[in-house]
Amino acid sequence: MTFMEHIHELQKCLKKVIGLIFFEFIFFFTFGFKEFYIRGTRLVYPYPTLENSFSAALFRRMWDYLVPTNLNGVEIQPYASLGGGIMLLVIMSLFLAITFSMPMTLWQFSKFVRPALKKREKKVIVKTIIPATILFLGGCAFAFFLLIPFTIHFLLQVIVGLDATALITVDDFMKFVILFTLAFGIVFELPIVMYGLTRIGVVESKFWLRNWRYAFIIMIVFGGIITPDGSGITQLMIAIPMLGLYFIGYFAGRSHELEQHPRRDKSSKRKILTGIVALTIIVSFVLAVIVIPNDSNDFIDESEDMPKLPWLQALEWNPNGDYGLLVGEGNCIVKWDGITGKDTPVGVSYFQAGPVVPGFSSKLLNMTNDTNYYDITWHPSGDYALICGSNGTILKYDGTNLTDLSLELDDDFQAIKFLPNGQYAIAVGTNGLIGKIEAGLVNYSYVPDSIIKDVSFYDLDWDGIGKNALMVGYDPNNFIRGIMIKFTPDENDTLNASYSVISSSLSPTTCFSSLWTEKWNCFIVTCGDGEIWKVREDWAISKLNNPYSDSDPIIDSMWLPNEEKVLLVGGLSGWNSIEGEYKLDQSSKIVLKLDVDNISLIHEDKGPNFLSCGWNPTNDTAVLIGSFGIVYEYSNDTVTELSIDYFN
Repeated sequence: MTFMEHIHELQKCLKKVIGLIFFEFIFFFTFGFKEFYIRGTRLVYPYPTLENSFSAALFRRMWDYLVPTNLNGVEIQPYASLGGGIMLLVIMSLFLAITFSMPMTLWQFSKFVRPALKKREKKVIVKTIIPATILFLGGCAFAFFLLIPFTIHFLLQVIVGLDATALITVDDFMKFVILFTLAFGIVFELPIVMYGLTRIGVVESKFWLRNWRYAFIIMIVFGGIITPDGSGITQLMIAIPMLGLYFIGYFAGRSHELEQHPRRDKSSKRKILTGIVALTIIVSFVLAVIVIPNDSNDFIDESEDMPKLPWLQALEWNPNGDYGLLVGEGNCIVKWDGITGKDTPVGVSYFQAGPVVPGFSSKLLNMTNDTNYYDITWHPSGDYALICGSNGTILKYDGTNLTDLSLELDDDFQAIKFLPNGQYAIAVGTNGLIGKIEAGLVNYSYVPDSIIKDVSFYDLDWDGIGKNALMVGYDPNNFIRGIMIKFTPDENDTLNASYSVISSSLSPTTCFSSLWTEKWNCFIVTCGDGEIWKVREDWAISKLNNPYSDSDPIIDSMWLPNEEKVLLVGGLSGWNSIEGEYKLDQSSKIVLKLDVDNISLIHEDKGPNFLSCGWNPTNDTAVLIGSFGIVYEYSNDTVTELSIDYFN
């Protein structure tokens, strides 16, 4: 072939590779997954979108996985300029396109060089395409899951040690991750290159062994080029795995030479086996060094004053008034009579009492199950209760036995409520999850995209006749604004209900609770920044003046039957996501009381916040529960802490 024919052949190969990369780039940049449902089964298909494209979704997952949010001295800044946001998606789409087109790229490269190779060399090229692809993807995975988290962890530790504040910007983060990932994908091709050169006879394996020291120096220089710091530690963490790959390439080439000349050195196979074992030990040690420090808990203050109690999420008494159910995180379900303090964990056997935490009324809990329960609803007859929680959990409790009705979902049920007539219950949750529980069966669907996309619900309540429900939560696609949605079930199928947005223009916060008040004939809605709203029977909304909010979230509400007023509870958690520790002086609890339009302050002080409240009919008091196991009692404008060992 003439020189121009070679150029023409190269042009054809490049056209195919570039064409594939361009097609994949457009796909990853402009398409994402859309969900739809057939008889309750969730299916997906690709559809055009920029907001939730594959590139945008992957970036969000990369950010959530790699950027720690509970480190001392770390300021997270996930912002970019208008043009910078587009460039981020372009870079991410190009990265995905290059990665997924790697098999075609290697195949076209082999086609281009094949005419210049001998028959034996052509076989080598063809046989190495699949291993080369696997090694490239393995290098990308090694960098993403091991090396990059370690490097970020190490660099942040250095900054924290200097008592400085780290600033992580989107632009720097993207360049850092993409550069590392692609670089190590290419670096992992080193054994293939070395093996190929040895097999086709360009160099002998002893050349690699003789010059490994020079190769190691080159690797250290390469590590210094791609690492963002000059400490030398991260350079070594890059160079050492590369050296391991170098020796893998040497052993592979040496093994081929022995197959071709088995009599040359009878002891070489034993030496190669010994080398592979030694190399495995070294690589395992390096991986252990990388993985072990990657525990973000190293930044968390594990002081003795930090409570390790479950967050109590809901409390509701049986309508017959003989006992209540109290649920929370860590598989916490407690049956409580509310007077004598006689508490019985329901359906669990791994509660373990520990020393009393100073300043807290409960005991340490050894949590061995990660299921979290968020709400309870009793059937009007009092015969049984339904409990909802994480990952589609639905439990039925009849006073003696727990029955698991759970669905295997990625989303959580946050709230559950029976119709006033007890015909069925509706549960709501994250990402628009809606569930119907009737006669021991659970069906679910998601809020249609035509109403709102990805809305997450935290609470719901029915009007007095069970005709409509008001579901409240937040819209993550609209600057995390609070949202209220009117839910009207279909006569034949609740899952085909009608939805209408009552308000999507609330402050950038979350609507936490929805409470129907029969006497006032309206819903009371509380929000994360202390806002309190009324939703009248005609679905008009009005905001109440709350002079005591001070931005403290109002998380739950309940009707006080003896006072005919509404009790409101909330407060700020003391967990500092930036400094990574729990501080009592940064937490607060607040109790308010609403009388028509007038709000009065009942209780406010420091300490773990209230998350829920429930009515105890045995002594006509309200019980307030919250983070780290706190339990208080409200009666006659007085809030008193209860000292009860729930888990004995």
